[in-house]
Amino acid sequence: MEGAHFLCQEAFIKDQNPSAKILSVTGDHFDVRHLVQSAAFTIHGTTIALNEHPKRDQFLLEFEVSGKMKSNLLDALKVVGIRESYIFPDLDHLALDLGSLTDNV
Repeated sequence: MEGAHFLCQEAFIKDQNPSAKILSVTGDHFDVRHLVQSAAFTIHGTTIALNEHPKRDQFLLEFEVSGKMKSNLLDALKVVGIRESYIFPDLDHLALDLGSLTDNV
């Protein structure tokens, strides 16, 4: 952890305006959910949330899925092989996915 602290410290010390810095990092995948979801994290030199940042349009894409389209989106994800158990790798979600596969046979 000291190495990570050093990297973060360097990122903010070298800049004249540390509050403008946002550092993205990936961590050691100590948690299977983090590994499966390709988790990444951000460290901020400010308390401004990413979705409220004045330059958010340069690095953040936001979209809204209407309630009536959620079912279609879930079906499209299944067609390309994305299942809940890939995102939530626990026995409950695996059982649900296996159940839905046998329901369609």
